[in-house]
Amino acid sequence: MEHIGLTFAMIMACILMKYRRAPVCTSAGFAESVLREVCIGPFDSMFFAADEKTEDPTPKKLSEARRKGQVAKSTDLNSIIILVLMALLLSFAGEYGFRRLYVFLYESLSNVDYRVTEGNLRPLLLNYAYHYFFATTIVFGTVMVAGIAANLLQSGFLFSVEPLKPNLKKLNPLEGFKNMFSKKTLFNLAKTLFKFLLVGFVAYLFAKKNLPKIFSVAGMEVKAVFPFAKDLIYNLVVQIALVLGILAVTDYVYQKYDFKKNLKMTKNEIKEEMKQMEGDPQIKSKRKQKQRQLAMSRMMADVPEATVILTNPTHLSIALRYDENREDVPVVVAKGADLMAFKIREIARENDVPMIENKPLARMLYKRSEIGDEVPSDLYQAIAEILAIVYRMKK
Repeated sequence: MEHIGLTFAMIMACILMKYRRAPVCTSAGFAESVLREVCIGPFDSMFFAADEKTEDPTPKKLSEARRKGQVAKSTDLNSIIILVLMALLLSFAGEYGFRRLYVFLYESLSNVDYRVTEGNLRPLLLNYAYHYFFATTIVFGTVMVAGIAANLLQSGFLFSVEPLKPNLKKLNPLEGFKNMFSKKTLFNLAKTLFKFLLVGFVAYLFAKKNLPKIFSVAGMEVKAVFPFAKDLIYNLVVQIALVLGILAVTDYVYQKYDFKKNLKMTKNEIKEEMKQMEGDPQIKSKRKQKQRQLAMSRMMADVPEATVILTNPTHLSIALRYDENREDVPVVVAKGADLMAFKIREIARENDVPMIENKPLARMLYKRSEIGDEVPSDLYQAIAEILAIVYRMKK
């Protein structure tokens, strides 16, 4: 007990000495400072920095999120694409659709006193269905295609069963209540209300401006109403699309930013991920394969600079370079067996590099030398004789 009391007294004395000249602060701030100083010490900044999510998500993290069906997506952008396509539809095919709708309504209303029997019921229903189908298919088809196209433009083709898997957290009423009043939910609610008010305001201004035209519908013939309605709806859709388009682009940029922010990682998470990737046999194998390919490409690039190619004659090929200005003794710049040997000989032929067959020397050089090595000293005499032959051939 005495030791514990003495230790506690020493800690408190150190704290008082440290903070006796410090400016007055709140009790909460002082308590936090004391806690960090005593319990964490000089390593606090290191630990807190390591736990902060300051790093951008790695490709692996983004890939895992995509596999789970998590992508940056703006529903506002989907809506605006649908609105734009609807405006184009009204512009190019609106007259056809409204004409079909007129025929459907005309036949429906003109046959009010038509006597329906068991014999004519089916043809009558088929006729109505035919006109209704062609009057509405263009609209519904456009909306469906626009919705699919909007999703493909934002996230590409994405299929994931992760969102369909049962999750007990979704059945938790407390979690549901928290999500109901979360910042994201409240933000989306405020955004929806703002859009609703904005669209209502645009529609109000449009109706106010076109009120005389709208009232003139009462004196029009039924045939003239549909083209008039087409032009009126087209102009309204265009105005709403222009206003919501700005919001949609802004929302898309924000959704991308928010998605990336939510996936940010700590420095420790990135280190752990790198360790896992380095330990993955497939990653190691791919890395080694890439290194081999790079080494091979560098080796093949040095073959045209070779002075001579030693062969045995088909299974092995060793490219030697000797330049008095660059090195004191010959250097092995490339070597290979079987297919690699054939490739070396092929490049040598294309670049007029001399090839000499010497089975014993080729085998010894292949076994005892690596690329970039000087030839062994005990083979100087044999290689000097080969180089003499090459120089005579060139003369």
